[in-house]
Amino acid sequence: MRRPARAVTLIVQPDGAARSQTYRLPLWALRAGVGFVATAILGSVVVAALYVPLLRSAARVPLLERKVAHLQ
Repeated sequence: MRRPARAVTLIVQPDGAARSQTYRLPLWALRAGVGFVATAILGSVVVAALYVPLLRSAARVPLLERKVAHLQ
């Protein structure tokens, strides 16, 4: 006898409405979604951490070009 797949049931009850919506989500899909969101957030943080120093250096270029032009 096979055991039924584990799932999470989400019930959405709009404010003031008499009817509700029920969604059944397999547990593996919920875990995959959470993992995807966590990976996306971590990836965004890594990209930001690597990109900020580049922007900081690029912002200094006009100032340095003015100084070089002034010295010449």
